[in-house]
Amino acid sequence: MDIDDRELRDRVGEVFRYATVGRCVNGVTHDVNNYLGAMMAYAELIGLDVALTDDARGMLAQIVAASEKCSQLVNGLTNVARLNIAGSAAVDIRNLVNMVILLRSYEHKINAIKIEVELSPVLPNLIADPNHLQLALMHLLMNAQEATQETPEKCIRIRGAVSGNEIQIEFWNSGEPLTLQEVEARMLPFVTTKGDTHIGLGLAVASDIAKQHGGSLAYTPERGFILSLPMSTSS
Repeated sequence: MDIDDRELRDRVGEVFRYATVGRCVNGVTHDVNNYLGAMMAYAELIGLDVALTDDARGMLAQIVAASEKCSQLVNGLTNVARLNIAGSAAVDIRNLVNMVILLRSYEHKINAIKIEVELSPVLPNLIADPNHLQLALMHLLMNAQEATQETPEKCIRIRGAVSGNEIQIEFWNSGEPLTLQEVEARMLPFVTTKGDTHIGLGLAVASDIAKQHGGSLAYTPERGFILSLPMSTSS
């Protein structure tokens, strides 16, 4: 690393800033989960009141459902932040993809990005590190989201299927297709074409995580970025 390179130093500084935020996440999410648990418990107690009207019960059910969804979001965020807790486990890749989409749903909504999801119903579980895989999927989804910024009709298509002895997860977007040279450059750490607010680590990290699991990250204009993981994988 050339520490005399001002741009590179700035990006490393961004890495440390994000790392500091990540260290704070676990404590905050623990407290939020406690508050959500109290909300759900009190809502369920109120629901035991036989004098409640049907409308009131419906509103209580919405409170419980919203609290459960918030808890899912918080737990998903915690998993991203806890990358220091490594280990292999049975991973339901469908659930992992859906969790990543849920974590980014607000950005997709405010940016009017259409998300198309086609996940095979027969995707087997992987023996892998769920936290690292979730991070790789998150980077690929964010990369696809950013690529749609200049397109009039923003669309991201996520596909998951078995191919041979691998599970392949595709992230295609409606942005301009990349050239081979652009793909090779973006796979390198600290290389970005997206401005000063981007570190340039997303695709490099996703590729490295794929390799750690015996897989790969490739790109074609027709399918987008393809995360391939062997079905017998372990980290």
